[in-house]
Amino acid sequence: MSYGATLFGYGMWSVLLGKYTAAKVAPLSLLIPVIGLAIAQIILHEPITGLQLAGCGIIMLGLIVSLLPQLWQSIPHRSDASQW
Repeated sequence: MSYGATLFGYGMWSVLLGKYTAAKVAPLSLLIPVIGLAIAQIILHEPITGLQLAGCGIIMLGLIVSLLPQLWQSIPHRSDASQW
């Protein structure tokens, strides 16, 4: 499982770095433990504890907070509301 996950991870990382800048791709590395826990639960039927779920929630919150400025800039904003 670790060999396949390593090949898949490095392959996807290379593809993403080929399309986007490192600043946009780097925050996605926060998802590694979350995906690892999910795959271990699905394939190996390992139980996930409440503490692990809380950790995943904190990681997801950190990812959202780190990506908010990029998401906010991608939304078109109206510069003058009086144009109505």
